[in-house]
Amino acid sequence: MRLVEALILHFPEIVRVKASTLTGFLPLHLAAKKGHHAICEMLIIAYPDACIEHNTNGMNPLHLAAQGGHLEVCLLLLASCPMACMELDVTGLNLIHVAALNGNVDEVLQLLLSHSSSCAAVKQRQGNRQTIMQACVDFGRLDSVMIFRQHPSWSELRSTVDDDRNTMLHLAVKKMKHEFVNYFVSEKTKSRACTRTKVGSLSLNWQDTTRK
Repeated sequence: MRLVEALILHFPEIVRVKASTLTGFLPLHLAAKKGHHAICEMLIIAYPDACIEHNTNGMNPLHLAAQGGHLEVCLLLLASCPMACMELDVTGLNLIHVAALNGNVDEVLQLLLSHSSSCAAVKQRQGNRQTIMQACVDFGRLDSVMIFRQHPSWSELRSTVDDDRNTMLHLAVKKMKHEFVNYFVSEKTKSRACTRTKVGSLSLNWQDTTRK
């Protein structure tokens, strides 16, 4: 840590230098990815705008900290730049998408969902127009779905449809994700599940189709 402090003191522009054109990592990206809280603090003081800079994958330091499950670094970066929560990477994922789909459901995802910007972030669709709940089905992240159940937007999230009018239950049945189907049905999603998709299928019809 003293070495980093000395480098910043004698070469202040170093905090703005990206590691390579392949990764596009600033020093803050690397420190956040590794979970080095004290170093992140120094780098933010030296170059605050680094909090919203992207690497070549469109990820800001907060994305990388969430991906790695680094709770304290996430807290620091959220305090330094709250709106970084809403930024999307090149695949159309925001911070909450990254945490949920990587399975960081214990502390990091709960922290992010408690943040003031979370209501807008959880409703933000990915680049492929999927909602976060539908993406959780695709990635097999039932643990993340259980965390989202505690969020104020849960009733809206569980009934939101994609561009083909698929709910998360439609997708769970189509992909034969039995644990998800059992969970969603137990959560009283039956009435919404019985809406028709654009091709006229009910979720239970899909289940019959996949067996043929």
